[in-house]
Amino acid sequence: MSPAAQASLKAPKSKSNGSENNNIHGIESLIRAMLKKHRTPFMLIKRCILEKQYGRFRKYLPDITPYYAIKANPYPGIIKTFIELGTCFDVASGAEMKQVLRLGASPSKIIFANTIKSPEDIEFARRRSDSWTICMPAGFEINASKTGCRKATTDFFSVHRHSTPP
Repeated sequence: MSPAAQASLKAPKSKSNGSENNNIHGIESLIRAMLKKHRTPFMLIKRCILEKQYGRFRKYLPDITPYYAIKANPYPGIIKTFIELGTCFDVASGAEMKQVLRLGASPSKIIFANTIKSPEDIEFARRRSDSWTICMPAGFEINASKTGCRKATTDFFSVHRHSTPP
């Protein structure tokens, strides 16, 4: 879906007295306004809902680090919201990596998890930061640093041992 077909994360303020009926009317009005503006299928995402759901995730799964997969929806407003919330990102291409960095994400919060990576994208990651996590096929993770690469993986789900003891 093109960015032009996506609605803004910030909904116009409705004149609501707090009742659920007025809230539903406000959302319905927003949807109708977006339909007139875009006239194509679009996705309406409210920033406050993203924030609420992220907060719930962190509350009930405090020991789990969430990674937002950019391929799910690369809309800049969503990415910026998650950057502000401090989430991590799963990128699948050099273009996604560059987009997330351009929007302000820290390289330490990005995992490059596609099984196919160009040498140019790996080199870009290496030059951009002191440390990246780059997932490789067969359970390998390469922590690319300016001084080289180190193989590090967990064997928890592996049929065969992949790691070498430190």
